[in-house]
Amino acid sequence: MASLPIFIVDAFTSVPYKGNPAGVCLLQPGQELSDKQYLTIASEMRHSETAFLVPKPEKSNHYSLRWFTPTTEVSLCGHATLASSHVIFSQTGTNEDLHFHTLSGELVVAKESDGRLRMDFPKGNPEVATLPTETKLELLKLLGLELSEALVTDVQFCATTRKLFFELSTSDLVFNSNTPDPDKLMAIEFPAGMDVRGVAIVSRSMVPREGHPDLASCDIASRYFSPWNGLTEDAVNGSSHTALGVMYSRKLGKQNLKC
Repeated sequence: MASLPIFIVDAFTSVPYKGNPAGVCLLQPGQELSDKQYLTIASEMRHSETAFLVPKPEKSNHYSLRWFTPTTEVSLCGHATLASSHVIFSQTGTNEDLHFHTLSGELVVAKESDGRLRMDFPKGNPEVATLPTETKLELLKLLGLELSEALVTDVQFCATTRKLFFELSTSDLVFNSNTPDPDKLMAIEFPAGMDVRGVAIVSRSMVPREGHPDLASCDIASRYFSPWNGLTEDAVNGSSHTALGVMYSRKLGKQNLKC
C-alpha cells in the first residue's frame, strides 16, 4: 500500500492531548481503499474513530466521508467530522462551507468568523422507553451504583442512532459511575424493538465538582459506552448529542444547550 497522509486531531478542546482524538486520513480524488484496508488502518490507529476523506473532483469542497472504529464502520460520528473539517480548513486554506457525503446523508460544516466550526447534523428522535425493573437494576449494578430505581429519572431510546439514554438523578452519579464491563453490558437483553448499540448515562441536575467550575452552567452531563462498536467508553460522543439535544430541548424548553 502506498503511504497515506494521516492526521491525529484532538476534537472538542483547545488544549493539546485533551478532548477526543480522532484519526483523519485524507485521500486523493478517486482514491478508494477496500473496506478491509479502512478497518485495518482504523484498528492500527486505535482511536475511537478514524475518518477517511475522498475529495469529489466535480464539486469544490465536497468530500466522501466514512468513519471506522477499530472494529467496525459507523454511520455517524461527530468528533471525527469536526477533526476532518479542521484538517481540510488548515490544509487547503478554504473558508467555504464543507459538504460531507456520508451514510447519514449530506453533512455541512461552516467556519465562523471567530474561527469556530459549526456542524449541521441530522436530528435524532428519542422517545420515552420502558425498561423492566430488572434491566434498570442490572444497568445500575454495572455502573456500580445503588440498586434503587429512584436513581433513574428517565429512559429514552433513539431508533435512528440505536442509542439508549439512561437518565440519572444527579450529575455526580454520572461522573462517579463505574465504566461498565463491555461483555456484561452487551449481554443485557433489552426489550423487543430496542436494537441498542450504545448506552449514554445522562443527567440535567448539576452537582458542583472540583476542578470543573463551569459545570454549574451546563444543561447536560453525559458519558457514553458502546462496546458493540469496539468502544468501552467514548471520551466525547458527538452523534449521541444529535438525540440528546432534542431530548433536553423538549425537557428544558431551550434551543441552545451547553453540555
